[in-house]
Amino acid sequence: MLKRSYCYKDLTVQQLESVLRYLGGKDEFEGIYSKLWFDDKERTFGKKRGSRMIYYLNQGTIPEEADYKVFSERGSPVGSLSEKFVERLSQGDVFVLGGRSYEFIKTKG
Repeated sequence: MLKRSYCYKDLTVQQLESVLRYLGGKDEFEGIYSKLWFDDKERTFGKKRGSRMIYYLNQGTIPEEADYKVFSERGSPVGSLSEKFVERLSQGDVFVLGGRSYEFIKTKG
């Protein structure tokens, strides 16, 4: 069945099994979230539960980056920080914004 698929038509049996091992997250492909199960001995495979969700969540869209608005303790606006920068902040960290030093207390929202 797989050999009839256009994208796999020219693969050797060994190459096809390597693809199945990769999609199964086996062997040298550590850190790959498996999308299917593959049994080397029986030479059978099938889809794993949840693989449809992986497909829908990874359709190649680039997420929009967000900025966090920064407020003083009194509630007055100070400026904004990029989402990636805020993700790395821990409570008590000191950062500079607009030439002034601020202590990170919390994120909200």
